[in-house]
Amino acid sequence: MSEEQLDLLFDRKRQDSGEKSPRQSAPSESQPGPANDVEKPSALREYAGAIHIHTRYSDGSGDIDRVVTAAKKCGIDFIIISDHNSIKHKLKGREGWQDNVLVLVGQEISPKKNHYLALGLDERIKPHRNDLWRHVAQVQEKGGFGFAAHPISNGRRLGQAKVRPWVSLDDERIGGIELWSYMIDWACGLSRYDVKELIRRIKNPAEAIRGPSDELILEWDRLTRKRRMPVIGGIDAHAKRYFFGRLTIFPYEFLFKTIRTHILAPAFDGTLQTDKLVIYEALREGRCFIAYDQLYPANGFNFKCVLDDHVWNIGRQFPFQPGMRLEIVSPREADLWLIKNGAVVHKSTDRKLIYPIHSPGVYRVKAALNHKPWIYSNPLYIRHKTDV
Repeated sequence: MSEEQLDLLFDRKRQDSGEKSPRQSAPSESQPGPANDVEKPSALREYAGAIHIHTRYSDGSGDIDRVVTAAKKCGIDFIIISDHNSIKHKLKGREGWQDNVLVLVGQEISPKKNHYLALGLDERIKPHRNDLWRHVAQVQEKGGFGFAAHPISNGRRLGQAKVRPWVSLDDERIGGIELWSYMIDWACGLSRYDVKELIRRIKNPAEAIRGPSDELILEWDRLTRKRRMPVIGGIDAHAKRYFFGRLTIFPYEFLFKTIRTHILAPAFDGTLQTDKLVIYEALREGRCFIAYDQLYPANGFNFKCVLDDHVWNIGRQFPFQPGMRLEIVSPREADLWLIKNGAVVHKSTDRKLIYPIHSPGVYRVKAALNHKPWIYSNPLYIRHKTDV
């Protein structure tokens, strides 16, 4: 569904119901521009959410009320619960607006390898022991989509087996990648026998955060040169309790302040049916960026391509035209990298950057604060005319 169609849908719903969104984020500076000079631009808003959350219905410690309370305290707009092989919260009617937070329910389909964050489904998909791809195909066949969960990892979750990587990301049925996972990053390289390092990471978790793995970044860049490959950030929240509940690694409220996925989308109208579509469409299209908001809130970050009065937002694929320029806006001064086809073409410390482009390519932005990774944008896919 196009952005123009979404806007028409929302306008009809507002006229019919008179409802207003329970959350009205400030409009984004950018406006989505047409890939072919046909679509009518419309204002987008920015919403931030926490993705990849486990509850008591799999191996998390909290019930849904505890999770929602934590989300409300953190001021996030939406959460996506993804229990292992379960959509019980959805079946029990807990999907929807709760305490000014939109609760969506997906599932982490969890075979031995190739864990998949599946969204947009009304039924549970069972993992298959011997076929590591069948569940990915089933999600697509049933009208859903998904993201490869923690596809490259050498970390462990405490008290659990080693996180299994993906065998390959080349299958075109994969909807996208969970590029940055907080708990996977925190546990990366941690040995269960290194008690001293474990205590250090528990006391100062931020010191362990290094960003997405270089290997996964290289793989993502390789894939985007062939096709669109949206990425999201996740937290893999379990809020595991140890020592009779005296220690939690880490509480939901703490994790909801860390890695967030910020989407650009039409304004919420306060109904589950419409607002769920808004979020899923933004994630599916890559109209979002990943931010480590615990460093500094990333609200207001923007990356777009401009030509005269036409504007293209992140996630869009469109043909190159002479005179195009890229514009980057950061909510505060940061180290900014502009990356084309996996290679850095510009690096500076700025709040705003305008960069004229002279050739097609897959462009994305990385930002850092005080040498710590902060923001990863989805790409702008600026192709040769023959490739669009």
